Amino acid sequence: MKKIVLPIILLLSLFTSCNTTRKLYESQKYDQVIMTAGPRAVAGRASIEEMELLAAAYHQANQADHEKILALKATGRPDVWPEVFERYTSMKGRQDILARLPKEDRKRLNIATLDIDDELKGAHNKAEAFLIAKTQQLLSTQNPADIDQAKKLTHQLMRVSPNHPQIGTFQLMAMLRQAPQLSTEFEYNDRRHPLPPQFEETVITFDEEELSKFPLGITNTVHPASMVIEVVEVNVSPNRDDAVSFKESIGRATATVTDHTLNKTATVKAKVTFYFKDPESVTGTDWNVLVFPEYEASSKFNYSYSTLEGDRNACSDQTLERLKQPAIPFPTDESLLLDAAKELNDMIAKTLMK
Repeated sequence: MKKIVLPIILLLSLFTSCNTTRKLYESQKYDQVIMTAGPRAVAGRASIEEMELLAAAYHQANQADHEKILALKATGRPDVWPEVFERYTSMKGRQDILARLPKEDRKRLNIATLDIDDELKGAHNKAEAFLIAKTQQLLSTQNPADIDQAKKLTHQLMRVSPNHPQIGTFQLMAMLRQAPQLSTEFEYNDRRHPLPPQFEETVITFDEEELSKFPLGITNTVHPASMVIEVVEVNVSPNRDDAVSFKESIGRATATVTDHTLNKTATVKAKVTFYFKDPESVTGTDWNVLVFPEYEASSKFNYSYSTLEGDRNACSDQTLERLKQPAIPFPTDESLLLDAAKELNDMIAKTLMK
């Protein structure tokens, strides 16, 4: 009995698959034909009729995209390039699916390799350039409609170039323009290395001139927003005195001169996270999270002076000039860290003033 049931089930499955493929094809849903029938054809489980429908869908979809691309290019408008790129991408995707068919099947179905790599790359570059330039232009206005359009273009940029660094910047710029205010929090969790007093205040307090340049709430749309500044690493180098000694002499007068170069550096690494509520953001969630992880601020102390043992009359004019520079002590760790905190504050302010 099993020997009879299994072939019947297989035939019914093939019939159902072919019937579904035919309905999709007749509805001109060509890409759905390729997505559903393509994997079966590659696995050798498609009927002859389904294979022919698959090939016909491939040619029809590519022909439609090719004609639309020509029409778009003929307009000469820069805003057509995102769609041109998406259509080239669709053609490339179809080809990649059917490229896995056996060579004899591709030949029988007249599925030739399309040489569109250069066109795809060129369309990508032009689409990316248009989206970046237009989004920057829209974000520079105070028109709520322009901000909303800029967010839509950022969505497109994410599809064209998912890893482009401007995506996060555009999200932030739109968020600031639609936030009435920006609450700020500070985090530091390494209790083994306490920060000096006033460090937190130095990082999160912006001066009046900077605050006046933050584009908060310039549109009528209001979305709550907050910023968390988390210091993730703090380093202070040891005091370093690079000393080099040499002798000078004029006649019988001699002297030993030592040149000192003092170095010390404090480095602070931080990440800044924005939480904001925008149902139409790129992430499309109820509460959105935007992270900028690569802030590194430093304060470097570098000072040179010279000391003398012996007769000053043995020294050259150049050495005598260097000897005028007095010796000074190394700065404290706390003072360098506060300088680095101020630099971190300035870096964040520049981000918020975009």
